[in-house]
Amino acid sequence: MGFLLWMMVSMTSVRTGVWVVARDLRTPESVQELIRFVQDHGLKVVIAQVVVGGYAYYPSQILPRTEYHQDTPDFDPLQTLIDSLKPQGVEIHAWINTLLYWSRDSLPKDSMHVCNQHPDWFMRDDELKPLIEYTGEDRTMKGIDGMFLDPTRPEIRDFVARVYQEVASQYDVDFVHLDFVRYPGNRFGFTADRDRTMEVTGVDPLLIDPASRAYAPRWHTAQTLDVLDRWYRSKYMVWNAERAAAITQLVQQISRAIQPYGVKLSGAVFPNPGSAYHILAQDWRTWQENGSLQVPVPMAYTRFPKRFEEYADALKERLAKGPVYLGIGVWLEHAENYVPKEIRTAVQQGFDTLIFFDYGNLKNNNRLIRRLQRMHVLQ
Repeated sequence: MGFLLWMMVSMTSVRTGVWVVARDLRTPESVQELIRFVQDHGLKVVIAQVVVGGYAYYPSQILPRTEYHQDTPDFDPLQTLIDSLKPQGVEIHAWINTLLYWSRDSLPKDSMHVCNQHPDWFMRDDELKPLIEYTGEDRTMKGIDGMFLDPTRPEIRDFVARVYQEVASQYDVDFVHLDFVRYPGNRFGFTADRDRTMEVTGVDPLLIDPASRAYAPRWHTAQTLDVLDRWYRSKYMVWNAERAAAITQLVQQISRAIQPYGVKLSGAVFPNPGSAYHILAQDWRTWQENGSLQVPVPMAYTRFPKRFEEYADALKERLAKGPVYLGIGVWLEHAENYVPKEIRTAVQQGFDTLIFFDYGNLKNNNRLIRRLQRMHVLQ
């Protein structure tokens, strides 16, 4: 079989899907528009955001209901998607923001929101400032998305796992989908694990030189470093391992909570596993290997096809451990030019399920849709 013919056959066998952000689930009309788009273009996976900002886009006994559904209390976008698309073979993932619970300057209005019920549940930075006290300027300066819960505390892990369990028990979804299951960076997490790190290393993590957190792991023990630098970096590695262990424990607890309902776990993860672990304590390779995460979805977002090729080449080894869906960003400038190239690369590397971020940007890019139709990636 010639290469071009093989590529055409391979393209027709690729499954495509979309992440759908919560703003596209606000009204019955927007959900029906989504359903028509999925049907018209032959999408096979929908990852719909049903928990964002600490609010639920479904009737929840744990979280406050989003204000966008207050006038339509009987409207349930997730159930509507299940009823309309599952009979047609579309795989449904209920997407939940795991640890990120707020991202605005003013606190939520609802008194039942976690910010108002448990303001002590949020992480602290390396100056021991709680993230709930951050302003928008603080978040911009530190380069973080918002206020993250502290995964080292058992009561917080219990709370988060109950949210996943609630969705898995009430809805006939194929997967619940992790997102923001990580630390926001290497300057955060100086709370409960601080005492544990002091116990293990004999060093208060607050005293670890911040510069020691900025280097890739391979540089931690370089012989060219002076003894003090190497000492600092070795202590950071131990402290970061404590952070990663807390996240892994949370993922395992979520996995156990949903297992009785026959629901699997997928998750949006960073495409470079080494950096994800070192900076964000996101050890998703371990989650895949220990069976708690059935389908990782690396967010290989870039408009540079060469960089995407590096991501795909490095990630293809994970296919030997189980299914891996590859995330492609379609919101960046000139997506109609770079996305087709990235799709060809992904197929060549053996990926057969591609998820676009996100639906809203895809549906509004007619040039990209036409190109993907000519490639037989979309109908």
